[in-house]
Amino acid sequence: MASQVPALALATGVCERIGKRKSMEDATSVFCALSTSDATVEEQLTAASAHGERRKSVELSVEHARDNVLGCFGVFDGHGGIACADYCSVAIPQLLASHEKTGTDAELALLEVFAETDKRLREYLDRNFADTLTYQSGCTASVVVMSGRYDDKITLTCANVGDTRTLLVRRDGSYIPLSHDHVPHLESEKLRIENAGGFVAPPPMRADSSSVRVLGSLAVTRSLGDFAFKLPKVASWGTPEKPITEDLVSGIPDIKQQEIYPNDQLLLIACDGIWDVFSRTEAAEFVRKGLNAVDKDPEARCKSAVEKCDQVAAQLIEEAISRGTKDNCSCVLVRIFPRSKSRMCAIS
Repeated sequence: MASQVPALALATGVCERIGKRKSMEDATSVFCALSTSDATVEEQLTAASAHGERRKSVELSVEHARDNVLGCFGVFDGHGGIACADYCSVAIPQLLASHEKTGTDAELALLEVFAETDKRLREYLDRNFADTLTYQSGCTASVVVMSGRYDDKITLTCANVGDTRTLLVRRDGSYIPLSHDHVPHLESEKLRIENAGGFVAPPPMRADSSSVRVLGSLAVTRSLGDFAFKLPKVASWGTPEKPITEDLVSGIPDIKQQEIYPNDQLLLIACDGIWDVFSRTEAAEFVRKGLNAVDKDPEARCKSAVEKCDQVAAQLIEEAISRGTKDNCSCVLVRIFPRSKSRMCAIS
């Protein structure tokens, strides 16, 4: 029988930096409880724009889980603009909140919510960005649903498309990868694309490059959006002899589930701007040591658990920038510790 986890507290930290890019194309979501909203996704995005701010993490404090859902956390890395990442960071938590299986069958809920999000995203882009470059944009996503009860077994269910990664970091410095990169040089993804009638190749202007892309253009093989690489539009790349029969860039996520044990310290979800300059091992050790250091820092005694998580998230991104990453950088930290060490239940 699996060891039960002591009653838990959660504290989240979020950091987003534009880095060396000209625009910010990442978005994050932090829900420490899922609740439905009367406002549509577009209304929520419009309201944020009216206040002159890009929508950031949503914050909720709760004492008990709703329908066994303790939290939903995600990072969305956009390309070709912010529209897709922003939309998905609102739509996915909202759809999970209304899905009847999120607390009891998170794998099924995530599969269906990703499919519905991609469908609604296409409609959103059709209405608002038809015949613009934004219509060709997309985003990667790594989303974790934490389900169960604080005083019983708790399960993490991670769904990801693209190369945004999630790690479960343990107190001894080890980690468990919860996500799976979807990139063109991965043999299984390359074979899927070729079987659908497509190809992977270096970009046209860099024929000698070792970095291959979908149709020589896109660096990830699964994403939300990117409808130029999905039916019906992508069919124009086919020929009578070799028609395109399926989406070349898939919106179907990989799913991994992992039970939380007492040795588990935190979740790290981060975009590829961080993974370009950090290995998984380096990132896990960096955030683990960072949290341990801030806990021991006398000057940080008055800081809340949330402020400490924010500080370590910022340190990770600052280090990525100092190491020379050229991309936007975003990460979410979710710290897990026994309730006896904190009176906070779920704070963002």
